[in-house]
Amino acid sequence: MLYMSFENNIPLDDDALRRIEQTLFAMRRVIEERSLRNCPNELLPAGNWSKNFFLDAARLVSEGQPETLNQLLWYTNTFTGVKSALWAKHSGMWSTDPVPTDHNRIGRENVHRFGDVIAEFESIRRAASDLPLPPVPPIMGQTGIWQDGYILNTTNCRYYAQLVALYLAGALPEEGTLLEIGGGYGGLAYLIRKVRPNLRYIAIDIPESLLFAGAYLTGTLPEEEAQVIASPDGAFNATSRLILCPSDFAPALFEAFPRIDAAINFASFGEMGEAALDYYAGMLGSRLGGILYEVNQSAGPFITCDVQAILSQYFDGPEHPTLPFRKFDGEHRIWRRFAVHH
Repeated sequence: MLYMSFENNIPLDDDALRRIEQTLFAMRRVIEERSLRNCPNELLPAGNWSKNFFLDAARLVSEGQPETLNQLLWYTNTFTGVKSALWAKHSGMWSTDPVPTDHNRIGRENVHRFGDVIAEFESIRRAASDLPLPPVPPIMGQTGIWQDGYILNTTNCRYYAQLVALYLAGALPEEGTLLEIGGGYGGLAYLIRKVRPNLRYIAIDIPESLLFAGAYLTGTLPEEEAQVIASPDGAFNATSRLILCPSDFAPALFEAFPRIDAAINFASFGEMGEAALDYYAGMLGSRLGGILYEVNQSAGPFITCDVQAILSQYFDGPEHPTLPFRKFDGEHRIWRRFAVHH
């Protein structure tokens, strides 16, 4: 078994660091000027993101230090709940803790803590044999088992499972516009951009979260020119295939895109609160051309609303897809636009 550690990663070059700093600067500006705007309360940080240990991680990434960016995925247990480098759960480890000097030894010892990730990945890949799964690049803190050209850990398997679930459900159109509400650190977005190069991908999230996604996607997709919306009157580039929009500017986003061909959410609808979810559901209800695929838990320390009850006011459903591999993140549900006006 070959093990990929931090030491095997390719460092970001000066051009990548420069472009990442430009993205981080735009997000810092959005956060700093928030108090000057009349941003609706329902679009402000809530749930996990109202907690200091999440905001501390965002502040650390926002500083844009090369060492932090080259080890970005060490800090993303904010989203995943797992320190992949140690194969350990989030509990007891703050997002800003430095990388321990013996991380390589600990990672190798714990590599099977979450089961056989090779077998799990193969079951995911078999479920969509006609969809080539792109490898993730060995940069920005990737660690795991090196298998057949893929870096495998529980987090990467989670995103491969999400990608294949969307594909099997018909939520990955070849072209058009796909909106992800709450994009995490960009792990799924990277895979979507690779398998659907002609599809416009838009992530809408609080800017504290987009600090991570902006850094990761700028570093891993050097050929892309991500458009970062940094003001409420920012013009959306109709030719851009990767758009990062802070939730502060959600009204401008929905005004610019009267049709959304598919929408997705993994594990954050329940954390938003009723007012925020009601807002997004209402905006999608009149624009959705395809399906809304969402996966959320019904209970947990940060779950603040009944996702299914709110969505059922705006969509037909839910349908419950059957998947030939382990489901991640909670209950998988498919929603469709009402056939007639309600």
